[in-house]
Amino acid sequence: MKKKISLVLLSMLLVGCATQKEEAKVTQTSMQETTTMKEVVETKVYENIEDDVTTTLSVTYKNDIVTHVDIKATKPFPEDVRLDTQEQKEMLKRELEQSPEYQEEKERDGFKKNLEIDETGFVVSFSYDVSKINAKDFEHYKTYEQFGHVLSQGVTKTETEKELAEIGFKLKN
Repeated sequence: MKKKISLVLLSMLLVGCATQKEEAKVTQTSMQETTTMKEVVETKVYENIEDDVTTTLSVTYKNDIVTHVDIKATKPFPEDVRLDTQEQKEMLKRELEQSPEYQEEKERDGFKKNLEIDETGFVVSFSYDVSKINAKDFEHYKTYEQFGHVLSQGVTKTETEKELAEIGFKLKN
């Protein structure tokens, strides 16, 4: 009788241990799935100064893949140009915004362009949502020649940093 009770208890213990092991496995698997689904988003800023133009790229990566690019180019006025009044700045801005080059790139889905004029010069900024952009659409633009690799979907952080370094950009942050 004692032996039978011992066998029953032993088998209950073994079943209990197996169940606990299975629960532990399920918990561990759930934790692993949660960890892998976590998104890592980071933004890096790169800068290049060439021919009096300072270009700053702010690239957002999600899980090391480029998702968004902000480009800001600042060019000082030539020394003989002086814009003393707000009216002069506004007039120049309107004139530039009417140019065919500016109108061509101005806005489309996922792409925005803005022009500002301050006391020192021109500030042109671009904003790209990489998930909505087909980089081939920009092949004929000067910006594509410089940043086409960054505009493409699926480009990794490592590829982007390597290519930006090749064209003279340095990590700012």
